[in-house]
Amino acid sequence: MRYPDSVPQCGEYLRLTIPFLAQKKLPAHPLNYALGFEMVSANNSALSAAFAELVKDGDTLTAIQSQQLYNAHIGQPGAEQAAATNAAVGEVLGETQSLVAGFAEQGNLYQASLEREEPRLSHCSTPTQLREVIATLVVDTQSMRRANEAMSDSLAEHVRQIADLREQLDTSLEAAKTDALTGLHNRGAFDDSLQNEIEAARVAGWPLALVMVDIDHFKKINDTMGHLFGDKVIKAVARAIVKQTRGQDIAARIGGEEYAVILPDTDERGARVVAENIRRAVEKIILRKASDNERLATVTLSGGIARLEEDDTGESLLQRADEALYQAKNGGRNQVALSSAA
Repeated sequence: MRYPDSVPQCGEYLRLTIPFLAQKKLPAHPLNYALGFEMVSANNSALSAAFAELVKDGDTLTAIQSQQLYNAHIGQPGAEQAAATNAAVGEVLGETQSLVAGFAEQGNLYQASLEREEPRLSHCSTPTQLREVIATLVVDTQSMRRANEAMSDSLAEHVRQIADLREQLDTSLEAAKTDALTGLHNRGAFDDSLQNEIEAARVAGWPLALVMVDIDHFKKINDTMGHLFGDKVIKAVARAIVKQTRGQDIAARIGGEEYAVILPDTDERGARVVAENIRRAVEKIILRKASDNERLATVTLSGGIARLEEDDTGESLLQRADEALYQAKNGGRNQVALSSAA
């Protein structure tokens, strides 16, 4: 989500959030507060459409619906699971450390036993004394062997647990970077990737371009067809974007109906080709009613392109692509525009 930096603007949203929650009969706990802030800021059109779909005729949200809206449009579903998995890994490592410490203590006892019996062994003068020392050493050795076997078994189990937890952690971290609806990168992952790719481009000396696209008249689609149909449109456009990009390209959903594609080692001419291919692919999307195959909607999008300039930051590159996008919108939609700096 893109939030305003100015204190007055944030303060205004904060002031409006509590009355909004009261009007919608929503408890003012942190999750609903986050939903309310997003709604009054009007920066998250997908959330606004989903919220309107659920809250009709004076209805309010259930706790489950609030959680679902938060997960789908604000939160990062894998982040909490990743934190829990990290904590579990820490617990297992702590148990392993205790296990090793216990085994070390057992080893110290065995060493002390050997040191204690060594003088007796050298001074044995009768078979009986020798048998007593040997019997003591056998008992202590057997005890040490059992401790060693238990240690090996426990370590093997801990290694297995850690491997399982690491796999869960990788899955959770990946989920935290992924937009739940489309499977593309989410906004957080996009911001990180853009910064990394800018740094890589400057080190390698190759060009970098950014394409932003936005579904035309998406609010009308949501209003006339409903939120669930709008979700189908969003997913269909995401699939079209993926088909028109290369493995090194990074596609993300950065807003409700807004997407971005980072194009490493690509100049503005190559970026225009990619953007036009995406636009034409989306224009060919035909969405039909499942019951009778009736054609329901035609989808188009507008795009903006910006290339990386010497003094660009991730924010300035994104801003110029966004400005080019709105040039395309203002020029009649279903077209692609280049940033004035490109």
